[in-house]
Amino acid sequence: MSSSEDDMIATAEMIQKGANSARADDMKGMKAAIINWFTPKGQTLNPHIPCNAKSSRGFHHEHTGALLSI
Repeated sequence: MSSSEDDMIATAEMIQKGANSARADDMKGMKAAIINWFTPKGQTLNPHIPCNAKSSRGFHHEHTGALLSI
């Protein structure tokens, strides 16, 4: 490979790495915001959705499971 091809590949890899990082940051921020979108104002979900336990999210939670199956 020529130097310009190596530079192009390195640049493409850096762009892809940046895009992947931005996507991960966006999803991290959305996870917290989503709970606020469907929780009635001034109330909490019952049962509570813990931030660090994936096993009780999504279809495994009574309220979020009902919303996902609409």
